[in-house]
Amino acid sequence: HGDGSETRYAHMQKFADKAGVGTKVKAGDVIGYIGTTGLSTGPHLHFELYRNGQAIDPLGTVTAIATDASAVETLTERIVQVESGGKARAKNPLSSATGAGQFITKTWIRMMNTYRPELARTLSTADLLALRYDATISREMVSNLAREGEAYLRARGHQITAGRLYLCHFLGMEGAHQVLSSPGSAQLSAVLG
Repeated sequence: HGDGSETRYAHMQKFADKAGVGTKVKAGDVIGYIGTTGLSTGPHLHFELYRNGQAIDPLGTVTAIATDASAVETLTERIVQVESGGKARAKNPLSSATGAGQFITKTWIRMMNTYRPELARTLSTADLLALRYDATISREMVSNLAREGEAYLRARGHQITAGRLYLCHFLGMEGAHQVLSSPGSAQLSAVLG
């Protein structure tokens, strides 16, 4: 980048055909496809940001504040793309994560009890879990979870950005709060135990 910053992406299956060193990208552009190369523990994208050769916190560079429904909608679509590539029938072979939003069993059941109690009361557990394959309901639950994360972080004094809301999705709300409350020099493994 022209300002002395450099982005690095690792553990991808492959780069997108139009991506490569020096390619200018904007939000929403496909840069690569999630993989599990190197010493990764499962499919994911590893992102690093450097400025003048020094690693920096990429969340600290985000200035857009998520304050309205459109931000949650945008985040919802990004989560769905990152987690499942938008595939309603996606299934993580390493966990119970299933569907467009890649919800694990425990989280999905809680979300359905909270936001779709009429379905939770009338369907069997197996039928409730099968609804993770319903792209509309899965996106609805991703949005609900993002709103929960927003409320949780706001109540603890954190500014809200799309990156911080994704941190809630990835680490859970308390995990995100712990990370965001830690000194910048803290090791993630020490913060999360």
